[in-house]
Amino acid sequence: MLAKRLYTQKRKEKAPGGSLKRMKVDASSSVAPTVIVVAFEVATSVEVLPTIELDHQMFAHIKRAHHLEAEAEKVQEDLRAKLDHQMFAHIKRAHHLEAEAEKVQEDLRAKVSCLQEKVGEVKRLMEEKMVEIESLQDALRKEEFVSTGLKAALALKKERKKEVEIKVVELEA
Repeated sequence: MLAKRLYTQKRKEKAPGGSLKRMKVDASSSVAPTVIVVAFEVATSVEVLPTIELDHQMFAHIKRAHHLEAEAEKVQEDLRAKLDHQMFAHIKRAHHLEAEAEKVQEDLRAKVSCLQEKVGEVKRLMEEKMVEIESLQDALRKEEFVSTGLKAALALKKERKKEVEIKVVELEA
């Protein structure tokens, strides 16, 4: 484990900038995430020694961040799977409703066709009945004409009979 304070290795001689022989890198001990400090020492003998200080809280935060990221990805995958399933279910339901609608339309077309055939039959029967009615009306007019003629002839006969009876009564008298 890393300590809260790390010291760089001692250098054999002083750096050109007049820095100290040791370099101290401090880490914060607060609960908030700390900053990662990377310091490179340049020695005159071209030896580079990197020093990195991370405290335990930082490791915990990084570990927690990776854990949360993995959980978020899992939740996203679960949501995608649920959405895919829901979309599939909705698409399946839409296809089912579309098939039902097409079946209802086909049934309605069949009913309309049947009704159109019945309307055609009714029109044909109506035309036949109209012809029959016209024929019967013509026959009735003829019968009325004949009846009127017969009534007139009968009335004329009755009148002649009365005239004859009057003449017979006159002759007898």
